[in-house]
Amino acid sequence: TGTGCALDCGAGIGRITKRLLLPLFRTVDLVDVTQEFLDKARSYLGEEAKRVENYFCCGLQDFQPQPERYDVIWI
Repeated sequence: TGTGCALDCGAGIGRITKRLLLPLFRTVDLVDVTQEFLDKARSYLGEEAKRVENYFCCGLQDFQPQPERYDVIWI
């Protein structure tokens, strides 16, 4: 598995992103159905939020991941 980019599905405020994915990957994308959670993730992640490239607000049934972008998809 590469260490380029991970996707956190159902990311909420970014607990898994902060404690697991950011220490292992250069960048992380978050997807969650609740915009309020994604907004809170920016402050919760603190300085590390600069390594989050995308905050996608949509349900997983509607999310279309970019082919070959992600090394790991956490669900």
